[in-house]
Amino acid sequence: MTSPFFKKDRNCLIDLSHRCSLECPACQRQMYYKPSQWKSNNEWLNKIANKVPGKDLPLESVEMILNNFEEVSLGGQLSDPIHYPHFIELLKMCKDRETGVKIQTASSHKPESFFMKAFKTYDIAVWQFGIDGLPSESHKYRKHQDGEKLFKIMCEGAKILKRKPIWQYIVFNYNEDHIEEAKQMAKDNNLRFVLMKSARWLKGFTDHLMPSKKNRLDTTYEDKVTDD
Repeated sequence: MTSPFFKKDRNCLIDLSHRCSLECPACQRQMYYKPSQWKSNNEWLNKIANKVPGKDLPLESVEMILNNFEEVSLGGQLSDPIHYPHFIELLKMCKDRETGVKIQTASSHKPESFFMKAFKTYDIAVWQFGIDGLPSESHKYRKHQDGEKLFKIMCEGAKILKRKPIWQYIVFNYNEDHIEEAKQMAKDNNLRFVLMKSARWLKGFTDHLMPSKKNRLDTTYEDKVTDD
């Protein structure tokens, strides 16, 4: 059923569930639902610490969304889409409807065979991988991530997918001197490299990950894209 309130050329961002295997420090999962790590004085936040609310979006609801949008982005604030229990079925639904789809993931906690199956299920999907730094150092922000495994998977995806996988690289102090090396790695492996400067240090906030001033945003969001 298609709703008259939506246009088919609109894009929709879907947070499919509450599931994620990482503990990235500035993620809303950590900031709001694990406040003990942030020394919260909020009694309510402390009460719900470590309890990320939510549930898996029913496939029937996913189908309704796909019927009303030309493109969907699978990402969100609380979850990583590859941990959605019906992820492969969702890709099949997108393929059957010729719905454009972008997948934003940073999780390495699925077997390589899962990714290969997903790539082959809908090979025109756009995949964006969050690996912040060289693969061996990305875990410094992407806590629990196996960056080397994920980089290998991303490179294998470049051999299967019709569109180049995107390597999303957020600049931190530990990786800002490795940008040119990462760009060359992306070029050598047929990847699209996206360099992102974060706004998390605006308004005077500082932490142990803050890069030099030239690699921080001042007021607006921007990214730099190379090698389309």
